[in-house]
Amino acid sequence: MSTSTVTNETTAKEQLLATLRAERARWEDLIAEVGPERLTTPGVCGDQSVKDLLGHLTAYTRRWGAELDAVVTGVPPTMQDLFDVDALPEGAFEWDETQQNAAIRAQYAPLPPETVLAKWRDATDLLMESVAALDEVGVATPGQIPGTGDYPLTKAIAGDTFGHHAHHAAEVRAWLDS
Repeated sequence: MSTSTVTNETTAKEQLLATLRAERARWEDLIAEVGPERLTTPGVCGDQSVKDLLGHLTAYTRRWGAELDAVVTGVPPTMQDLFDVDALPEGAFEWDETQQNAAIRAQYAPLPPETVLAKWRDATDLLMESVAALDEVGVATPGQIPGTGDYPLTKAIAGDTFGHHAHHAAEVRAWLDS
């Protein structure tokens, strides 16, 4: 008689990947519902459009994707990897959230919607690929990954990634429904 048991428990990494995939799918559905002709219509979140929100989400997701890719590869991320720029303005690391968000908006504002959408997709792909390449211990154990503090990865990245996406998805949904 075998003493091994089969478990149906999902690992922290599998749960995180499922959450990231679900949020990506939700946004793809929202983007399709908005349609290309309304991506730049203001008023979704204050005076921001869906395109503006995608640029905003891209910046935060891109940074985490680049940071986690560096954990996986051992190659430190460049400014281009992290922020899609060659250099940050002087004092950027002292900016508050409002200043960061204004800089992000200014960075993505001149780009066409298709470019912003492609950058968002690339950033979400990088994040999911990087998480998939991490080991379970790194994902599940608090403080195992640089930048996560005393939190497991899922909790550390939620506010900048899937939780951030969910917050803004609710705003897009409300705008669509109004």
